[in-house]
Amino acid sequence: MLQAELEAHGERLAEPDLTLAAYLEQTWLPRLEARAARGEIRPQTADLYAQRARTWVIPTIGQVKLRDLRPRHVEMLLDAVTRAGRKPGTANRSKAVLSLALGDARRAGFPVTNVAADVRSLPERRGEPVVATPERARHLLDLVADDQFGIAVVLMAVLGLRVGEALGLAWSDVDLDGPTVRIRRQARRYGGRMTFPDVKSAASRRMIVLPEVVVEALVAHRGRQAAARATAPVWTDPEPGPLVVTSAVGTAVEVGNLRRWWVDVREGAALPGMRLHDLRHSAATFALAAGASVREVADLLGHADGGALVLSRYGHVLDERRRLNAARLNRVFTQEGGAGGAVPSET
Repeated sequence: MLQAELEAHGERLAEPDLTLAAYLEQTWLPRLEARAARGEIRPQTADLYAQRARTWVIPTIGQVKLRDLRPRHVEMLLDAVTRAGRKPGTANRSKAVLSLALGDARRAGFPVTNVAADVRSLPERRGEPVVATPERARHLLDLVADDQFGIAVVLMAVLGLRVGEALGLAWSDVDLDGPTVRIRRQARRYGGRMTFPDVKSAASRRMIVLPEVVVEALVAHRGRQAAARATAPVWTDPEPGPLVVTSAVGTAVEVGNLRRWWVDVREGAALPGMRLHDLRHSAATFALAAGASVREVADLLGHADGGALVLSRYGHVLDERRRLNAARLNRVFTQEGGAGGAVPSET
């Protein structure tokens, strides 16, 4: 595809003085837009790559000729992003966009080496999540029980939904008799409006059996929402149909609005510093502590790695379960009745 584009542009793009900026603006970014239009990549992905290219790559090293690119130019890019006060992750993702673009250019016959692939990424420090205790979680659910956005907290803290998944959940995905929910889409702002793309992977597209606490919360929330719909001067259902989490007029909730609401809620719940995404971490911790297997927790969260991330991130909870299992085994062989005796359950 890129080779055909190169031929179509002719000698102008084959000039030895072609800069990185010219290649990105004239060939690579238009190609991304065309691929998004054909459905080969998500429009949001193309938009994100373009944003990183135009915000960081082009202003920093865009003037360098393709044939003259060296690893030091990639280092300049990383330095520029971090000097601007951005996190190492932002710098690394900008480098990744450069690497994708250069890889495509090399395969299309441009005079370039993918120097970005040879430069080590910056170390990233992942902040430790703030995980609620079961007591704090119960208090939190009580605190938001009657709130318009409270059901979003229930979906994230109990079922482990991502923020976008909770905001994109439609009532048509909820079966209160099952009782189950199907996670199919997410809510995202794109192109100046709220959109509802499919979730990213097959693993993310999942069905979750609902515990009674979530069923009760959904039933109560549905009743309050019906009352709000009946009294609102205007109510607008978005593209997927009626949503579970809505604004005061039925429309999708912006992630930024939910986060601003959450800042006040977490203080009232004595969970300072807890991010919305940490509710998902809490759900994983609760599931493991309740006895769910690593694979079951991975399925709950929609992880595609078979549980590797669960093992790496929640090892402390698994260690506690291993200690409980060891105690159970010890009781089997030390209590009266031996291996044939009943093993008391943990409460």
